Amino acid sequence: MGLKRIVSTDFWTDGKVDDFTPEDKYFMLYLLTNPCSSLLGIYEISIKQAAFQMGYSPETVVGLIDRFQNKYGVILYSKRTSEIAIKNYLRHGIVKGGKPIADCLISDINRVKDKELINDVFEHVINYKDLNPTVLRVISNYINGNGQEQDQEQDNDNGNGHGYGHGHGVTSPLTGNVTGYDTQNKNKGTEKRSGNPFMSFAKGGL
Repeated sequence: MGLKRIVSTDFWTDGKVDDFTPEDKYFMLYLLTNPCSSLLGIYEISIKQAAFQMGYSPETVVGLIDRFQNKYGVILYSKRTSEIAIKNYLRHGIVKGGKPIADCLISDINRVKDKELINDVFEHVINYKDLNPTVLRVISNYINGNGQEQDQEQDNDNGNGHGYGHGHGVTSPLTGNVTGYDTQNKNKGTEKRSGNPFMSFAKGGL
């Protein structure tokens, strides 16, 4: 069974999407839901494979990437590593929190080859007030390079106790330290972002 990605029905009523061509809408949905996509919203993409899956030529896909990066400003693309970053995916694509989500994000972070994409995305989203609490902790600790041993935190999805930072961590390129997880600010129960999974483009969505 394939992975599930969340796209709100608000996608179709957003003001900025009104300016998208049918081709743009198709491509945006492809970026959000294709088999290479990740919970982090940063992943490697094959232009040839994307072209085959969408029924487009590779040249068309290259043109779409350029348009979405330079005209709409909703993605970043690394030519060196062929990775795409959806700039606001972390704001709208995650509706639950807890250790499973944090572990998945850390796993995705470790797979990213161009770390500048991580830096740019994290610096872009960290000050938004609608950020999921688990996402905020992962980002904050990545940036701060907090590697201290942490105490136990309630698993928000299944009720089992787990310790953020026990056996997990990434090295922050901003500090050079191994990143742990800050659990001082505990949030019991399932952590959900207020509002819809995808906020309006007009309000700084994608």
